Amino acid sequence: ELRLANLQAGSRAAITRVSEVAEREAPRLLAYLHDRGLTPGRKLKVVEVDDVGRTMRVTAGDGEVTLSHETAGKLWVVPAKQG
Repeated sequence: ELRLANLQAGSRAAITRVSEVAEREAPRLLAYLHDRGLTPGRKLKVVEVDDVGRTMRVTAGDGEVTLSHETAGKLWVVPAKQG
């Protein structure tokens, strides 16, 4: 298990949880993630990582979402097995 922010473009993973800090301190963040389908169990693919802008673009289900590096760091994922 690792933070979504640590993945590279092209990586696939499944969300396992949202950090405990976000759960306690950021109910608006939880609502934001929920509204975009970024909830535990959801499979996603990292489409692009912008190291300069510190953003990450992911696809999840039928949608595409751009997350800040900070927000991506609050999502814990299990990378999909390659092959």
